[in-house]
Amino acid sequence: MPLVKVEIIIGKTKEYKKQLLGSIHMALIDTLEIEETDVFIIIHEPPLDNWGCYGVQASELDLHYKRN
Repeated sequence: MPLVKVEIIIGKTKEYKKQLLGSIHMALIDTLEIEETDVFIIIHEPPLDNWGCYGVQASELDLHYKRN
């Protein structure tokens, strides 16, 4: 039974997360040929102060990504 942990940038919409969960779920059941009920996915959204790039906290960076 796969347990998938996904780390995403905080601020994504409920709809974005719904689509992400569905896409990962379908990819796993298709690829691994397992039952739909055998997949568990957990989304973690760490605050921007809790991760970084280039040695700088993400909260201090302009990451230039599209927020959905």
